[in-house]
Amino acid sequence: MALLRAIRVAALLLTVVAAAGCHGSMSGSAWVEIRAQPAIVAPGEPTTLSWSTSKVTGCRASGSWTGPRPLSGTLAATPGNSAAVFRLSCAGADGVVTSEIRVTVPEETRLVFPLHAVTGQRYLSDAEGRPVLLQGDAAWSLIAATRRDDVDRYLDDRRARGFNAVIVNLVEHKFAVNAPANAYGIAPFRIPGDFSTPDDAYFEYADWVIGSAERRQIAVFLAPGYLGYGGGDEGWYRELAASSPEKLRAYGAYVGERFRTHHNIVWVFGGDYNPPNRMVVTQLAAGVAATAPFGLGTAHCAPESAASDVWKGEPWLTLNTAYTYRPVAAVAESLLHSSRLPLVLIESRYEGEPGGSAQRARVQAYQALLTGTGGQFFGMSPLWHFNGPGNFPSPLRWEQGLASEGSVSMTQLGRIMRSRRWWLLEPDTGGSLLHKGIGMGYQRATAAIARDGSFALLYLPSPRRVTLRLSKLMGPTIEARWFEPGTGAMSSTVEFAKSPNAVIDLPARSVNAHGADDRLLLLTSR
Repeated sequence: MALLRAIRVAALLLTVVAAAGCHGSMSGSAWVEIRAQPAIVAPGEPTTLSWSTSKVTGCRASGSWTGPRPLSGTLAATPGNSAAVFRLSCAGADGVVTSEIRVTVPEETRLVFPLHAVTGQRYLSDAEGRPVLLQGDAAWSLIAATRRDDVDRYLDDRRARGFNAVIVNLVEHKFAVNAPANAYGIAPFRIPGDFSTPDDAYFEYADWVIGSAERRQIAVFLAPGYLGYGGGDEGWYRELAASSPEKLRAYGAYVGERFRTHHNIVWVFGGDYNPPNRMVVTQLAAGVAATAPFGLGTAHCAPESAASDVWKGEPWLTLNTAYTYRPVAAVAESLLHSSRLPLVLIESRYEGEPGGSAQRARVQAYQALLTGTGGQFFGMSPLWHFNGPGNFPSPLRWEQGLASEGSVSMTQLGRIMRSRRWWLLEPDTGGSLLHKGIGMGYQRATAAIARDGSFALLYLPSPRRVTLRLSKLMGPTIEARWFEPGTGAMSSTVEFAKSPNAVIDLPARSVNAHGADDRLLLLTSR
């Protein structure tokens, strides 16, 4: 039933009627345009409507708003718990011109743990078999750097924004104010650096944090022994390498037993490093497996390497990861070709750090999802370390980072994907849809087509002329509309409505109303 409801929501998403057609190609005719920002909202969340007209004399609203309206204006509206249709009819020289926009309120997705990976299936599934689009957030120092009220604030915010996973260090070596002690001054080990002396009080708090995420239907990608970049002082590689195999297995067994009742854990081994002494991972993983219902296991490797390459053949490896600062699309395509494990972009450039921006985060995320990964992790500084000693200075506090432009962008990404049957999407790797205007590197456009031909998505990181072939879409009419990835805004204007036999040449568009270069084109069979 939940799947059927999701399909019905997808079919209803943003149905927009513009009786005057695409006014961009009808400069001599009367037209009416309505914009909603955002066009997909959570229950009780407002949207901002704005409208403009040309060559009309009077307008009247109907549907979810009523009464006379000026020829242009802005209005805040709250749809409530169900979709709202805002219609505007204006008098033109040749008759009434009507335009409408639907603001959608999708049903909340229920996530039942544990998550499962199926070899050959590119996405994860929950315990009831529902496809899960992994929308992750980097919260590395959540356990070590926060108090309970901080955890509640952070998790409530991320849940409200659509995040369903966080990546966290169980024990922090450097990136917390009191590391390795937590915010309450409790160290993880009674003897510093000795993994055979865990302090139950520290791990009791960690248990509460993990449980708090589970109650909010958020998966915890948990790193029990983060190694640290280059094996240096950011992580625990030196201490782990100095430990005996028995001590490593015992520590793994301890944390496995401690958290065995939590079904939302995905175990993450390694951490920014491919260790020459592989025992620091294999023995720790063996200890965890001995006492915990293992579920999913993966690795956070050194940059520009993947779990399926570094840890191929390990019994705990059931989920592949990509970690890259290079253009994501090419990396993801290569890994999906070389391994049949589901793939997640576990880390790329963080917003707020050198070279990072909200738009860069969007490029990474859309390139990952539209080339076939099952999800991706967003990162923002100083949010990931909660104002601990991060790698780069920041003028913000972590609380301000919750509502960063990148965070808002990830919310809109999750909403537009989940409002459609995203699990049907297959990458347009052969150029069957996007024929010209692909681009390269970070400027590469990416597209994916639903395997039943019902819809397609095309992400353009920057303005360019593109040529589209619509033959893979079902029709009988293919309707195209633009979506602003940074704000979630959509317009009532139809870019085009053509048959599947058409070849479309779209001119380059300037920056959108938000001032960003990137756009998402939604193609829907009607």
